[in-house]
Amino acid sequence: MTTPTAATRKRVPQAERPAVDSSPFMTAHEVSTLIRIAMSTLHAWVAAGRFPAPVNFGLRSNGRACVAAWVRAEVEAWIEEQIAKPRTVGRKAEQVA
Repeated sequence: MTTPTAATRKRVPQAERPAVDSSPFMTAHEVSTLIRIAMSTLHAWVAAGRFPAPVNFGLRSNGRACVAAWVRAEVEAWIEEQIAKPRTVGRKAEQVA
């Protein structure tokens, strides 16, 4: 049996491919890539209450999550909140913060 090459491989039409964002959950890598921050910053923001916490699926024997995922709708809502916040530049930004 021969291995299909790029020329002989059947292409799946775009309409039949699953959407990238079809899952209601996102991994830490997907979230950090989306909002362009380091994963360590993401976890620090969660710990500080600045970003939605992930949903934990299962626990290890030490009590830590086996799999953690963020709810896509919560991440998108957080992004919308950030967009809606007033923006200032320069000294005013320092005084507001």
